[in-house]
Amino acid sequence: MLRLLSMIFLGLTLELATLASTVFADTLSSSSANSPAPATNEQQLITRYSALFGSEENAQAAIEGLLSGHSFLLTDEAGGSVLVSPPQPHMSYGNINIALALAQSELAQAGISDPDAMEIKTALTGGSIDNWSTPGVLTLRSQHMGWGVIAKRAGLNLGLVMKKVEADSDKSVSNDETIHHSPSGPSKLSHAATVQKPDIPPMERPEIIHPERVAIPHIETPGR
Repeated sequence: MLRLLSMIFLGLTLELATLASTVFADTLSSSSANSPAPATNEQQLITRYSALFGSEENAQAAIEGLLSGHSFLLTDEAGGSVLVSPPQPHMSYGNINIALALAQSELAQAGISDPDAMEIKTALTGGSIDNWSTPGVLTLRSQHMGWGVIAKRAGLNLGLVMKKVEADSDKSVSNDETIHHSPSGPSKLSHAATVQKPDIPPMERPEIIHPERVAIPHIETPGR
């Protein structure tokens, strides 16, 4: 009887372990696919903001300038150039990401979807163009303002701005991987391999042996 219970317990344990492994693998894969990845190095920032600056060269010049705190040159398609001088010494990758995201959102809010070099400079360091004026996200930051306060001053929500820019970046990376994906190769976005259930042999029911009934002889009680 104890052997039978042990076999049943072992089978249930293996089933539960397999189920837990499968659920964990699917959850991990789904979480990795849905979670936006923050920009943590120069190349990620260049890729993310090349559209804003009009070219990878402009994006690289701007990001390297913001990292070092040195002035950088932005060029237009027409051949013109604009010198941008950051108002603070240097910035980290994370702060550059936030600054450019806010500048991009402020430009879009002003109806400027394809900014030129001068409009980008204005969004970063401040100024006026036609009916639009701004103190500049970098200028406000150099005055020791928090990013949330800077966003609110521009009529923006910092959380929503960052969520949008991260989602747009992930969508762009996903589309790029789909385009360059080889049909014969494994997909980078596929879920983790499903854990195969181990083959558990069916348990045989033990044969229950009933003891033979022993005949009890009838003993006559002698009379008193």
